[in-house]
Amino acid sequence: MGISVLADVKIYVYFEDLRTRVTETVQAQPYEWVELMADIGGVASLWLGLSVLGVLEIVHMLVELSVVGFSKCCGKGDHSVTPVKPFDGSA
Repeated sequence: MGISVLADVKIYVYFEDLRTRVTETVQAQPYEWVELMADIGGVASLWLGLSVLGVLEIVHMLVELSVVGFSKCCGKGDHSVTPVKPFDGSA
């Protein structure tokens, strides 16, 4: 539905010479030992952090389940439910 601005655009490129000349050679710096150790440490700490969080979540769930189970089994007090009238909106 939009208007295409590039539909009628033509670009003409003229080369003076079709031969390629290399004027400078750039060599990439190799991957150093320190960078490798930093990357490995970063990934390991990420996985370790996720593992610790997962273990803490499981421990938290088990504690909550045991507290709920203990309160139902051996808890003190009245556990009866008192019915409540529904709110009808009139004052």
